[in-house]
Amino acid sequence: MKGKETIKKGLMILFIVVQSLFLVFSILLIVLLITLYSKLRSYLMLSVKPLLISLSISSLYVLLPVIGILIIVRHRITYTFLYIVMVLLLMNFDILLVSMEYNMVKNTPGYTDKAWDKLSNEQREHVQTKLGCCGFRDRNDRSVGDCENVGCRDVFLGIVEGVKNKSERFLIGVFALKSLSLALVAMMSMRKKRNKHKNRRKTDKKSGGTSDRKVSVEPAKWFWEK
Repeated sequence: MKGKETIKKGLMILFIVVQSLFLVFSILLIVLLITLYSKLRSYLMLSVKPLLISLSISSLYVLLPVIGILIIVRHRITYTFLYIVMVLLLMNFDILLVSMEYNMVKNTPGYTDKAWDKLSNEQREHVQTKLGCCGFRDRNDRSVGDCENVGCRDVFLGIVEGVKNKSERFLIGVFALKSLSLALVAMMSMRKKRNKHKNRRKTDKKSGGTSDRKVSVEPAKWFWEK
């Protein structure tokens, strides 16, 4: 019994640790998205729509550990089912984000070319000074002032590729945590069902044993009364 209780407590502690990591990752992800958007916003005229979509997905990461803690506290099947659905949904989001990142790198030169064309000379000079680049493709392509550095297109592409590589590592870690979390939920649910089944068998045996004793006593009473 002590060994079983130790395993049960170990699973619960590990599950709580995983939920805490989810919460930390979700907060870091929100901070990272806002910081990245604010930096790129100062260079290019980016739409706020991608940020809102990313933040809405990140909010699910905040909600996930809350439901995970409710599984431990309330012990309801509804929370377990909702948790599993959310984890599977977020796993699909991870795959979608990876494909979006590859498309983002692919479309960066074309998008930044159009965005560079819309910038004023003051904005271009600000970007050139901040990023240490000159013009778009090179110093002869819509540059402002005297500069001898590489084109800003390559710098933009380097920034996007750097973000993609970091986010991929982040998503791989989170994906592994989700897989571990699903395995822990499955193990805890199986142990819970097994314990319920054992308790039912014990109660059935107890009720069966008392009824047998009553039956065995009745003939004795009948014999002595006779």
